[in-house]
Amino acid sequence: CFIFIDTPHVLASIEAQLTFTKWDERVCLCTPENWQEYAEQLKIQSYLYTEKIRYIKSIAARDAYQTQYYDMDTELALTIESLKHKTMVSLSRRPFITRQLENLSENATPLIELENVFKGRTCVILAGGPSLDNDLEWVKENQAHLVILAVSRIANKLCQNNVIPHMIFSVDPHDVSFDVSKEMLKLPDSVIFVHSNYVVPSLLGQWSGKHYYCGGRVPWESKLNQPNVELQGPTVTNSAISAAIALGFKQILLTGVDLCYAKNGLTHASGSNEAKVGPRLGYKGQWVETYEGKQAETSTEFLHATLVLSDQAKKAMEVDCELINLSETAARVKHVAKINVQDIRLDQKFDAEQTLAKHVTQNSNIAQDNKVILKELQRIIKDVNEINRIADGALADNEALYKKYSDEQKNFQFKLKLDKAEKKLTTKFESTNNFIKRFGIKNFIKAVRTDSDQDWSDEEMEEVGRIYYQAFVDTVADLKPLLIDAKERVSNRIEEHKPSPNISKLMQQWKKDHHFKRATDWSKKHRSIYKSLNDEIRAEFNYCEQEHCRILTETDTKHFRRT
Repeated sequence: CFIFIDTPHVLASIEAQLTFTKWDERVCLCTPENWQEYAEQLKIQSYLYTEKIRYIKSIAARDAYQTQYYDMDTELALTIESLKHKTMVSLSRRPFITRQLENLSENATPLIELENVFKGRTCVILAGGPSLDNDLEWVKENQAHLVILAVSRIANKLCQNNVIPHMIFSVDPHDVSFDVSKEMLKLPDSVIFVHSNYVVPSLLGQWSGKHYYCGGRVPWESKLNQPNVELQGPTVTNSAISAAIALGFKQILLTGVDLCYAKNGLTHASGSNEAKVGPRLGYKGQWVETYEGKQAETSTEFLHATLVLSDQAKKAMEVDCELINLSETAARVKHVAKINVQDIRLDQKFDAEQTLAKHVTQNSNIAQDNKVILKELQRIIKDVNEINRIADGALADNEALYKKYSDEQKNFQFKLKLDKAEKKLTTKFESTNNFIKRFGIKNFIKAVRTDSDQDWSDEEMEEVGRIYYQAFVDTVADLKPLLIDAKERVSNRIEEHKPSPNISKLMQQWKKDHHFKRATDWSKKHRSIYKSLNDEIRAEFNYCEQEHCRILTETDTKHFRRT
């Protein structure tokens, strides 16, 4: 299919001059305003899923002889990138589901329990942009009378400047997130960790303070998935804003939320790996206007984040909440106001610590909660095994269906068996079936065809059926070890709370997960048991403590090398 996008007057000229031909139904001439409607009609989603989209600029667009082509190209490139990003996120559920399974025990207290507890109050969100350096002193001076929300990547900077946030946020499931955020493990237990249900487990599993998760408890349909706050991406700052709105704040101040490069070319505040490396050079970015009325370069990722931020600010206004950026060098975002710090008026009687102490609670019966999760895991593993058995049988029946038999009744019998298998998958095992498809969507996407309007041969039908049922078998092969691993981890969490736990079993789990701090925290909470251990086992605890200290002080991380 071909979608040509141009200005209305150019399209009118083409239509006037090329009257001799009728356009093929797979060819569309569109304006920047209506091209997505035509793309939907041509089933763009199938092409996005199978990565069969190319964006080609005409000579007119490349040369940008008329200035509107530059603006059109910028907007189109961003929209297509956004569509691809959303598609890839929906296709790349595996790392998110994997982390959610690893976090099953820790995802115990939903953030919705704190909904509207800060009604009418002011908070400040500290992000990692260059402007953070300008406002940190003001935050420090006023930290008693406003709630401080910080993204996890600036934890080290906060520790160095003696600023203790009330809440710290992290959402990224990838290991590199631990590299940039590990210093948050130095923060006192009074700090509340707000996280996605799929946050990197090396942060969550070693966090000793109170914490709240966002999203669903388990990655399949279950009664355990109660209503909760959903975090908005693409950045952790966007997520923190989602949470702040849900918590009921009337004013949300932003600092370090630049979403563009500073005048010296830096993208992040001092002390970060990005600032150590220096300005990003030789990169073709885009330009935005700052609050001081100047032009600043930015990236496609930042530009996407500004669109989300604008949408968040607009929705916040509907619930009487205002977003304010404190930095004049930040990218100007529609619906986000700009106020200088000296003009901010705070309620001097408000005590953030007092409010948190009144409302923040945690699940007191962790062992019982883990037993409920364990039972749910056992149920889902049983369903997954049964689906695997059905898919195995369907693979054989699908192959047999397209063979030539002297008696046509035989083909019909195989057709009935396949129908019966499909009915089981979509009724009795509907919930688990959908979960398997979400986890292994890349396997199932192989069965998607962009030529579904064409007639298919028996060979093509057989191949699509084979790909479909093989997708179940392949996905279960990847998923089942993760479920068994999750079951083992939850069992060990129950073990941690026993009066006479199996220490060697616990130590094995902590080392396997690289949750060395968890071992140290356990020994502090259970001093009497720890003192009764023999020297050999206590040496294991000492090793864990040393390893945790080594990891925290290590600077040559994967993130630094990548940066």
